[in-house]
Amino acid sequence: MKIVPYLYFNGTCEEAFNFYQSILGGELSEIMRYKDQSSQELPSELGERILHAELTVGDILLYFSDTPDSELYHPGDNIQLNLNFDSEEEINKVFKAFENGANVTMPLQDTFWNAVYGTLIDKFGVSWSFNYMRG
Repeated sequence: MKIVPYLYFNGTCEEAFNFYQSILGGELSEIMRYKDQSSQELPSELGERILHAELTVGDILLYFSDTPDSELYHPGDNIQLNLNFDSEEEINKVFKAFENGANVTMPLQDTFWNAVYGTLIDKFGVSWSFNYMRG
């Protein structure tokens, strides 16, 4: 399992990851925009925003995203810890353990990026996302 910080922004994600890369170096990859997902019709202002981007600096991986709804963005609280799993069995076990006293904001489910994914805020108020990439 790998823990990855996930940083959220309100329309400034691309500017932020370019800023961090200019200071920290590293390689930027996996840039997906909201318009690139074909599963939903989106408001036009959301299309160019970043759905997901990754910055690798040495052994450190950082995830970035613009929130789809400005009401979900809270400066200072805009970080989530992401857990990447090696098996579906492991993600199910860990998610179930975290559910105790948590606010499940997205139950584990299949996604358009070929993963099992879910999110919750644990009983201590920490935001977590859970991801298992299939094949």
